[in-house]
Amino acid sequence: MAKKPIPAELANREIKNNLTEAEVTQIIEGRGTDDKVQEVYGPTQTGDVVFWEAWVVDEDERWATRFVEVYEDGKYSVYESFQALCVRINKTHHAAISRREEAEWERAQKMAAQQHGNRTQDLKHIVGATAFIIVVLVFAYAILQRDTASAYVAAVIFACLIASACYFFYGKFIEPQIARPLPETPSDQT
Repeated sequence: MAKKPIPAELANREIKNNLTEAEVTQIIEGRGTDDKVQEVYGPTQTGDVVFWEAWVVDEDERWATRFVEVYEDGKYSVYESFQALCVRINKTHHAAISRREEAEWERAQKMAAQQHGNRTQDLKHIVGATAFIIVVLVFAYAILQRDTASAYVAAVIFACLIASACYFFYGKFIEPQIARPLPETPSDQT
């Protein structure tokens, strides 16, 4: 399998909160240990964090690596080993996965609620359309009978048809409020 080249917008992106090699050397050697920095590699950006790698000769005259993590606010942490850095990266990774799973769960809940609402709305439309058709058919039958009782029934059905259409198209039916009479005061009785 051939490797794909890194897209230009990712390869040339600006690294935030960049330190110089001299500053990284000063951070590592200024910690109160006998580490002597030999080489500094970096920076490497992962998300909002910048990492630097430094090869040092430690107090036992052995080669070792140190890692400097520079945060977005300019603060930093130094890791004595790659394992310690991996623990930090692993915690960050698991926290990001947890946030993603929570966001996916919330999105799924919203979609389920929306689909349930859509089904309820569809059912209301089907019932309303069916009732409308039945009322129109009864109305037409009553008009075709041509007798007085049928005319009254047709008028009532027509009024119901208008009311149900208004409810269906314009929303919730609100009964008119009748104002209550004010209580009489003693000065009104004179």
